[in-house]
Amino acid sequence: MRDGDVLVFVEVKTRQSDRFVTAEESLTAAQARRLLRGAQVFLAERVEFANLFWRIDLVAITLAPTGTVSRLTHIVDAVRSG
Repeated sequence: MRDGDVLVFVEVKTRQSDRFVTAEESLTAAQARRLLRGAQVFLAERVEFANLFWRIDLVAITLAPTGTVSRLTHIVDAVRSG
């Protein structure tokens, strides 16, 4: 997606409850590394995005027992290189 002049990759994590781990906490270091590599490969293959700033956001969703969204959190720049 785009946020103004910034290209945004979005990882969405959904959980039925926060009982064991929240959706935010479920993003592992290994998953973050894969997201970074995927974004870098995507950008390397598409010259039209070469000069854009980019980031990886996380959208964390927790569902109520009824299946409706009980909590939604958007973390901007959730995955960083380095």
